[in-house]
Amino acid sequence: LFAFTILPLTLLLLFIAFGGVNMHQQDMRALVGERDERAVQSSAAALQSELHHRVSTITSMAVLTSSDLTFDEILATTNDLSEDFDGGIAFFNDANGLVANTDNEGFWRWVSQNSETLSLASPSDASTTLSTSLEPVFSSPVTDPVSGHSLVIVSVYVPSENVVVAGAFSPETLAVETLLPTYPVGSHVTIFLLDGSRQPLYVSGVLAEDSLDPHHPGVAEALAGENGVLYVKMNDTEHVVAYSPIELTGWALVTEEEWEMVVSPSLQLTQMAPLVLVPAFVLALFALWFGATQIVQPLQKLEAKAAALAWGDFEAIQESVGGISEVQHLQMELTEMSRKVQAAQEGLHDYIGAITSAQEDERMRLARELHDE
Repeated sequence: LFAFTILPLTLLLLFIAFGGVNMHQQDMRALVGERDERAVQSSAAALQSELHHRVSTITSMAVLTSSDLTFDEILATTNDLSEDFDGGIAFFNDANGLVANTDNEGFWRWVSQNSETLSLASPSDASTTLSTSLEPVFSSPVTDPVSGHSLVIVSVYVPSENVVVAGAFSPETLAVETLLPTYPVGSHVTIFLLDGSRQPLYVSGVLAEDSLDPHHPGVAEALAGENGVLYVKMNDTEHVVAYSPIELTGWALVTEEEWEMVVSPSLQLTQMAPLVLVPAFVLALFALWFGATQIVQPLQKLEAKAAALAWGDFEAIQESVGGISEVQHLQMELTEMSRKVQAAQEGLHDYIGAITSAQEDERMRLARELHDE
């Protein structure tokens, strides 16, 4: 019953249960990867939209330079548009001299003195026609010497006026405001926003304390303009790395999380439910071992001793066969039965001896009587 029914059925249930859990985990893993891939693509698109908005603001100011408005009037009329530039907006002439600015004047004067090393828009970037000359140029992250914050400058060169319009914004502030709806505070996702030189612009999440390796999985793919998701083994856990490019600036957005952290505690408890079958399997093995060693084998020994007893070996039944108490009681009954049979055989032997002796005595008496007569 145990060896051919219960044990195989328990093994089958274990295989089905753990196979189902494994398949469920693989589906959850793929689901988390798909979710992260869609989230990072959506976030990259949102960042690109915000960057387009800032480019449009700078381009609009560049177009207004061809009008009769002064630089101060342009800044005044577009005050609502300049709110996205927390580092301020400035105008430079063809000699990289600061003409006008909104605020943060110390930073813009520093920019005018180091414009050649900041990759700002210049006449060499402009084409022959005005319609194609207003191409935005994004600088690498620069540190504001006044506030110490990291800023990115987007600039446009206006050939007709020999003027450069530039606006500075914090990539960290941009990332926080844009990515917060998708990745709320307290989520297990770590976010890496990098520029084209693989320098971090914004890092947030549980893994933010670790320095990002420039060759981290997903970085090269995102900088190459690819979207996707990778599963990377790290510290005995598997991480989901999703990546997407921000084509306007050549940046890369990479997210990383341990996919098992996404599974709710109740679902993890459900996945542990098949472990209940493990004690059942162990119990079945114990029952099989107990039945074999304490019941079947003692009964087989007792059968052999009973066969020997049937041939008259009364000593064989005396040796204990072990096993459960019922088997031992059965052996005791057989031992008692063999003792009674042996006693009966001895009594019968004595009875036959007495009869034989009486017959001999009677013969001798008759012989003496015949002899006397």
